[in-house]
Amino acid sequence: MQRERSAGFPRRRRIRLACIAVLAAVVAVGALKYYVGPRLLISGARRQLGRMWDGEVAVARADFDFTSPSRLFGLELTDRSGRRWLHVQTVTLSLKGLARLSPSVASVDLDGVECDLHVVDGRCRPPVLKGEGDGGGGGLRRLTARGVSLRVTGAEGGMSVAIYDGLSLRVEREGAGWVFALSRER
Repeated sequence: MQRERSAGFPRRRRIRLACIAVLAAVVAVGALKYYVGPRLLISGARRQLGRMWDGEVAVARADFDFTSPSRLFGLELTDRSGRRWLHVQTVTLSLKGLARLSPSVASVDLDGVECDLHVVDGRCRPPVLKGEGDGGGGGLRRLTARGVSLRVTGAEGGMSVAIYDGLSLRVEREGAGWVFALSRER
C-alpha cells in the first residue's frame, strides 16, 4: 500500500505543474494580446510616424491580434500650432514576421480619413520631415484609403476653400517605385 501512494505522488505533482504551466501560458498570451500588444502598436506607430511628421502623432487605442490584422483607432496628426492635418478613424495593419519576432507592416488599410490641407500665401506646406534611410517604406507593399474627405482651408484658419468627399486612394509598390490611384467612391 505504501508503494502505491509513493508511486502516485510524482504523477499528481506533474499534473499540478502542467496545470500551472498552462495557466501561466494563458495569462502570458492574454497579457500580450490585451495589454502589451496594443501598447507596442501605439508606441511603434507614434515612433515611425514621428520620424516623418514634425508635430504631434496621437492614437486613441489599438487592438492587437496574432492571426488577423491589428487595428489602430483615432489616429491624428497635428502640427506644432495645433492644426489638424489628418484624422483616421481606423487603421488596419497586416503584419508579417510576428513568428520571428521581427514584425513589419505588409499592408495598411485606412477607413474614415479626414485630411485638412492648410494653405498660407498660396502654398500648402505640411510639416513633413525628410525621411531617414531609403524612404522605401520597408516591407510595405500596399496602402489603401477609403472614405477620404479632403478639405482645403485658407490662411484665416476657418475659411473652407474646397471640400472633396467620397475619395479612395490606392498606393502599391511596383518594382522600385510606387503607383498611386485616386478615384471617387461610388
